[in-house]
Amino acid sequence: MDIVEGGKKLIEETAKRGKELAELQMLKHNMKDELKNMIENEKELINECPEEIDGLVKEIFNLKGTLIYGFEGKTGDAMVETTANYHSKVLDDSENVKECVDSCKLYSW
Repeated sequence: MDIVEGGKKLIEETAKRGKELAELQMLKHNMKDELKNMIENEKELINECPEEIDGLVKEIFNLKGTLIYGFEGKTGDAMVETTANYHSKVLDDSENVKECVDSCKLYSW
């Protein structure tokens, strides 16, 4: 009976390991899918940023033009310089967004 019980126990353990392995494979697959979906969602949000940044650049450019024609002297110069700085920062952010989008690539597992 020892051989039969030992064989039975071995079969049960093998079946249990097989079931656990299948569950782990399913969990791994689900985690990969979830991670891929999260990355795709974030990538979509990031892809919307260039449009928003372009709108912001246009608004700053228009504001700068208004300030140039609306104010004179040191105050006007200071306002124009400030908007020029904002304009420059927004353009830098635009480049950062492009790099961010490029970094959101999915590679095979």
